[in-house]
Amino acid sequence: MRIQTVKYHELEININKSNIKELDAIRESLNIEMKNIPAWVSFPMFACDILSFIGFVIIQVFLWRDVFFIAGLDAVKVFSGVVFSIGLYCLLKTVSIFLLRRGMSLGLILYCWLLNVVIIILASYFFISLPFFRSIIPGIEGNIVYSTCSLVFVLVGKSFLYTLRFDKFMLNNFYELTWRREKKIS
Repeated sequence: MRIQTVKYHELEININKSNIKELDAIRESLNIEMKNIPAWVSFPMFACDILSFIGFVIIQVFLWRDVFFIAGLDAVKVFSGVVFSIGLYCLLKTVSIFLLRRGMSLGLILYCWLLNVVIIILASYFFISLPFFRSIIPGIEGNIVYSTCSLVFVLVGKSFLYTLRFDKFMLNNFYELTWRREKKIS
């Protein structure tokens, strides 16, 4: 993914620095590289979004219940942690997708960073949910089934970012960025 991100960043810089003739050449090369792009080219992004969101949401109640228990806070307020974390997650994901659709490589970096943070949180909770760790930390009620499902959903969702279809989705975004830049210059 790092090589793709560098490639997209260089393409973004070339598009922003180019004049109208260079933009036309870039747009034509992107058109050739995309070939016959199907209407459902954004499916990998959609699948990654849905699966990572489901994986993130499944575990929230159990995660926050254990966090509040460790912190010694009242368990009645668990829902406030759930709402805050899901709201923050949705806000960051929306910003990253907006930047990605505008043809900015920063959107892909933010999106991948957010997925990696979620994977780290879910993997940590998965290990804490194992019976060995539950015996070390008394009071933790980690749910191994939900933590496993969450981790699998997010990992499968992230695997969609490594497909050729996702590469075409990104090329389509840069094609649109080139087109918008041409309209702005002329």
